[in-house]
Amino acid sequence: MVSLAAPPSGRRPQQNDSDSLRSRARVIGWGLVAAATVSCQTYERDPLDIAARLDAVASRSTRLAPETAQAFDLTDGITLDEAEVMALVYGADLRIARAEAGVAAANARTAGRWVDPVLGVNGAEFLSPSGPFEFGAMVNFSLPVSGRLKALESQADASHRAALRRVWAQEWAYRNDVRRAWIEWTIAVERGNLLRTVVEQFTTIEAVAQRLEKAGAIRSADRRLLRIELVGRQTDLALVEYQVADAEARLFGLMGLFPGAPFELVPGLPVNDSSAPQALSHGALAQSNPEVLTLAADYEVAEQTLALEITKQYPDLGLGLGASDDIDGTRAEIGLSIPLPIWNRNARRIESARANRELARMRAESAAEGVVRRLARARIQLAQVLAGRRAVAEDI
Repeated sequence: MVSLAAPPSGRRPQQNDSDSLRSRARVIGWGLVAAATVSCQTYERDPLDIAARLDAVASRSTRLAPETAQAFDLTDGITLDEAEVMALVYGADLRIARAEAGVAAANARTAGRWVDPVLGVNGAEFLSPSGPFEFGAMVNFSLPVSGRLKALESQADASHRAALRRVWAQEWAYRNDVRRAWIEWTIAVERGNLLRTVVEQFTTIEAVAQRLEKAGAIRSADRRLLRIELVGRQTDLALVEYQVADAEARLFGLMGLFPGAPFELVPGLPVNDSSAPQALSHGALAQSNPEVLTLAADYEVAEQTLALEITKQYPDLGLGLGASDDIDGTRAEIGLSIPLPIWNRNARRIESARANRELARMRAESAAEGVVRRLARARIQLAQVLAGRRAVAEDI
């Protein structure tokens, strides 16, 4: 059992000096512990409130007009351009992607820091009643001579850049989703307007047919054929009205609103150049496609991860500085330690990182090949659609 009681009168004269040194060492040690404790962060609970979030989204409709008054006016209806802006700001999937990029940014800000030193304190007392109490303390440091901290910082920066590229790619994909949904909704609205006119005309014709049937001018079978045609058009109209409502709900969801939000959507198609796009070189495609650029950033992360794992096979130097006192007085101590990379050498993680790098290469290369193929098919489909539109506009 360690005793901190006053020493017996039989101790040597230099014992008083040792007691003073032990007292100063204890003060310094506890001071270091207190300073480290004060600099630590504290935990604050932040509970999840799903109901409050849903209420905030539901009330967004009443807050949008004042917030966006400087940018665009929503009181006259939401156009495609305005819908794209709202989707980029309030889209739920994009909020998640940006939060994930925030995690990568936090990792990048804190990467590459030294390992905290370790303070060790030990004490011993001889079993003799008059034996002195020995006290020792040592601070152990890890000196990053292997370069792994720099490699870790590079890997975290690459991960952050990849996360930002992923957000950018998702923003483009989200914008395309909004445009496709808007085009589908506009087509459904126009088809509904056309069918509504057809139903009105068939209703008028069917009423005339009933009078002609009563007058004996047409047969009952002919009048029933008109009735069947009217019912068929009414069924088509009901289906299109459902498609309009469903497409509108999807658009509101992409814009970060709940279905039934008090906003009017203004039908319209995006104004695009109808001519076929110029052929792009394979290098230009690789430097412009968001998917390819994102996977290229993931490959850089895999590259930096492999570099980090390779640096981990080289050991860091462990340095310990301390002091102890015994019956002969106080003495300074120094300790050195270094792992010997003989058997393990981080082989498993290095091989895994090398395989992941090859996997990232395959994904990026396959994505680039897929872009070239999809672009070729898109050009064929565009040429077919343009030829059909010319036939309708010029011939039919």
